[in-house]
Amino acid sequence: MANVNVTYSEMRDAAGRLEIGKGHLDDILADLMKQVTALVSSGFVTDQASTQFMASYDQFNLGAKNAVEGLVEMHTFLTRAADSMEELDARLGSAIAR
Repeated sequence: MANVNVTYSEMRDAAGRLEIGKGHLDDILADLMKQVTALVSSGFVTDQASTQFMASYDQFNLGAKNAVEGLVEMHTFLTRAADSMEELDARLGSAIAR
C-alpha cells in the first residue's frame, strides 16, 4: 500500500480555487455589510434594536472575515507542500541516477 500519492497540479489547482474563493467571499461580505449598514440607516431604525442588530452583525462580520482569512493559509500550505514534494521527488530521483 502506498504511503504517498500526490498530484502536484491538483494541489496547485485546489490552492488556486481557495484563493479565488476567498476573493468571492470577501466581495460577498463587503456587499452584505453595505446592505446591513444601509438598512440600519433607513429601513430599520429604532432606539435599541437596530443598534444591537448592527453590533451583532459587526461581530458576525469580523468572525466571518477571520474565517475567510484562513483560506490564505490553506492556499499557502497547498502551494508550498506541492513545491516541496515536487522538489524532494526530483532530488531523490537524481540521487538514484548517480
